[in-house]
Amino acid sequence: MLVIRDDQIAALRQARGEAFERRVEALLRAQLPEWRDAPEGMVRQLVTAARARAARHAIFQPADLERFILYAGRYGADLGETPETGWARPILEDRSRLGRQKLDALDALGRSPLARSR
Repeated sequence: MLVIRDDQIAALRQARGEAFERRVEALLRAQLPEWRDAPEGMVRQLVTAARARAARHAIFQPADLERFILYAGRYGADLGETPETGWARPILEDRSRLGRQKLDALDALGRSPLARSR
């Protein structure tokens, strides 16, 4: 019988999280010109902060996290918390919506982070 210990599971989770962060860091650099030449530590800091904020807004699925992190890359990790990004707050705090629905609603406002990056 195969036995997987808690520390092995934790190591697998950590490796999966690190792989996700590397993928999203590359996505930020590829999709948003303002991040192309940013120092690695700065990009990692944004991704970490955006993941924490996404979790507070019940955004957990990897594809949804990627979209949220792109929003954070365009508008700041404090999306919805500043006067400049207050337009996002009602959507992000709407508990009746799933993560993907929140991001779709943000896109519907015409503020997709990719709309201005090409």
